[in-house]
Amino acid sequence: ASGRAALPAAIALERGLVATYQAALPVPGDLKVAITLATILASHAQHELMLRAQHGLEPLPVAQAAG
Repeated sequence: ASGRAALPAAIALERGLVATYQAALPVPGDLKVAITLATILASHAQHELMLRAQHGLEPLPVAQAAG
C-alpha cells in the first residue's frame, strides 16, 4: 500500500481482526480457547488504538457496545 493508504488499511485490518475474534468469542465451550481468543482480540484492539493515536486520530470513531 502507498504511504497514504497504509494507515487506513492497517486500521481497517486491525478493526476487522477485532470483529472476527469478537464474533468467535462466544462460540468455544472450552475456557482455554475462550481465554486465547480474548487475548488475541485485546492485542488487535491495542494495535488499532496505537495506530490511531500515533496519527492523531480519536481512539474510537464510534462507541462499541459490549457483547
